[in-house]
Amino acid sequence: MYKHEWKYHTILYEGLAMNEEMLPAVIFTNCDAVPENVERDYEGKVVYLPDMSAPSGDMTLRWLEEVKPWLEDEPLLVHDKGPEYTSQIVKEELKELGIKEMAIPAAGGAFINPCDNPFNSQLRRA
Repeated sequence: MYKHEWKYHTILYEGLAMNEEMLPAVIFTNCDAVPENVERDYEGKVVYLPDMSAPSGDMTLRWLEEVKPWLEDEPLLVHDKGPEYTSQIVKEELKELGIKEMAIPAAGGAFINPCDNPFNSQLRRA
């Protein structure tokens, strides 16, 4: 059986504010071929993490730092139960920033994952 080992990993963090504003997408990648100015005039951000292979608490903290300007008025973070959200350091940072959180049930993760369904694109069009 052939097993392919991926050399590069890319992970997208995105968010939607309740006022229908999209938070800037933050893309984490370990691909060293991504040009420095890849974002150009877009609000999104690409963050190069050379040792990245999976979502992590550190990655979530970096994402929070990027979207802090949008986190006001008692924000609520709805997330799955992945370790990138449940690590102690992330829990402490969320509390410090005054961010309430709600973990969705394990089977509901696909509902908020834009890679799993068209929910976000349909919402943006509406």
